[in-house]
Amino acid sequence: MGFVAYIGLMLALGTLLGLSAHLYWQGSRLLMPATGGLALLAAYAFALSLNAGFHIGVSVAIAVLTGSALGLLLPLASHGVSRAEFMLLGLALVEIIHRAAYILSSITGGTNGLSIKDTPWVPPVAGASIAAVTAVLAVLVAVLGWRSRRGAALRIVGASPRWAALLGINIRKYELVIGAIGGSLAAIAGISYALTIQYIHPDDLGMTMGLPALAVGLAIRPRHMLLDVITLTLGLFGLRELLRFIGTSATRFAFHDLVVGVIIIAVALRLSQLTDKEDEHLWERL
Repeated sequence: MGFVAYIGLMLALGTLLGLSAHLYWQGSRLLMPATGGLALLAAYAFALSLNAGFHIGVSVAIAVLTGSALGLLLPLASHGVSRAEFMLLGLALVEIIHRAAYILSSITGGTNGLSIKDTPWVPPVAGASIAAVTAVLAVLVAVLGWRSRRGAALRIVGASPRWAALLGINIRKYELVIGAIGGSLAAIAGISYALTIQYIHPDDLGMTMGLPALAVGLAIRPRHMLLDVITLTLGLFGLRELLRFIGTSATRFAFHDLVVGVIIIAVALRLSQLTDKEDEHLWERL
């Protein structure tokens, strides 16, 4: 697989997973670290379906339904728990999926991983291109969505459920929308990865992708989404590979981790300063 195609794939995955975490945050103020785990589960569902002889369209549908179904359960599980407790639930879910992929070796291949059979018609460049186009479309839809009345309503549900109820907004409906779309975005990321690499291992995606995606999701500003998505995904998902041209491996990884740490600290500081003023423009849209 070419270097440029791989960079494009990583940026596309970061965009899709970041948007998934962003949706959970904006629509319900949930800290969602499990997007990588959902992607891993969907990738296995996709690979196993293809290897079982299903048509690629059916395999995609199975994987997306798997991700969206689990994504739907997460907002429902958030009732009665704090934000920190929900994050722990998400981390536990990722670990369960990761461990299950190792233990169920007769299905997933365990430590040997799982290869997708008989897909010479999808070269890696084509898979990465499909992922990139899907990510761009997802960003455009998100930009238009946040500018719409329904997008503003969804963000009000996240910012203040009580005010949303007083305004007559169906909170449960928006919770289901958040779960279904968030889970589907993560599933599409997993499908894109499996289709491009044509191999999936228990250590792929998961926490490695989930935590940076959470940082992206929390840091994205809806009114500056395009700029934020580009800069954040480059810093958190593309920088390590781009630094292959600079210095030794140890230097590259150290610099990359430093940049990631700075970004995450900046995100944490921003969250600590959140105020009602940040979302005051939402009321104008309603």
